[in-house]
Amino acid sequence: MMMVLTHIIKCCLFVTVLWAITGCSKPSSDGFFYGAFDNKPKLIISSSSAIATSPYIVAQYSIEGVFEKVLYDSTFENVVPRSMVAIDPFTFLIATETTDSILRFSLFDGVSTFVSNSNFTGNIFEGARTSNGDIFVIEGNTVESFDASGARLGNPRIGTTIGGCVLNVARGMAVTASGLLVVGSQGNDDIQFYNVSNPAATACSVSNQSLGNVDPVSIVAHSDGGIYVAHSGGTDAVLRFNADGSGSSTSIYSNLTALNNPTAMVELPDGTLLVASDGTNNIIRIDTAGNLLNNPFIQDGFTAFVQSMIVLETP
Repeated sequence: MMMVLTHIIKCCLFVTVLWAITGCSKPSSDGFFYGAFDNKPKLIISSSSAIATSPYIVAQYSIEGVFEKVLYDSTFENVVPRSMVAIDPFTFLIATETTDSILRFSLFDGVSTFVSNSNFTGNIFEGARTSNGDIFVIEGNTVESFDASGARLGNPRIGTTIGGCVLNVARGMAVTASGLLVVGSQGNDDIQFYNVSNPAATACSVSNQSLGNVDPVSIVAHSDGGIYVAHSGGTDAVLRFNADGSGSSTSIYSNLTALNNPTAMVELPDGTLLVASDGTNNIIRIDTAGNLLNNPFIQDGFTAFVQSMIVLETP
């Protein structure tokens, strides 16, 4: 009996030391061993691919752009995966068109329903998440919001007109480091900045009307403090705005041969930007100085029409 007990103790000590040496996580409370995960950031894209057999796809890539797996194929459900919002290194939300809902996707448990609300209808587009866990999703010319449990906030959270901010064909969304919600408005070619710190009293902070006659499509609140906007119309380009919405933008990249009809954009952990280009059916990589680093970064059957891109950071 003593020999068996000694053996068990040694085994437990060995496993503990192994965790410490390898840096692997201990098993979670639900029994999943996080050490089985490769512990690297993941690039997730949603697309309405041109592939006839699987047009609605959420796929996983390595941070280097190597395809790894299809996470969710919603083709036969006729569910369009529009925008995605990262929650933690293993979980993200998918705002969907057709069913008009928000799904929760776990890399361990798969898909489940997060929000199914009778008031959540209309044209669903980009989403974002604030530091306190509030979820925002574009719905037509308004912005809906839900708390971390899926309860609806506001009626809606951001109406078509708040102060000097007017949404007209809203597209693109991001949250700045200071907590401002940034929303693109294609109908009036404006970039709207909202103070959403108080759920009961959302306010227009700045309406930046310097964009010109082009359509904002995707917005990234970058770690360098800038707001990057990919736009279509005229000469498709990526612009940089100040974090508080003041002043005019600066164009950092424009090349119709490489970037034609951008549809989504995301910041990689190294600070570079991935921009999905519908006109060339691929994803390119640029830096914030405007250098084209990879063309293409990814080009496969799932990059024909990219709806959204997110990065799940390393735990």
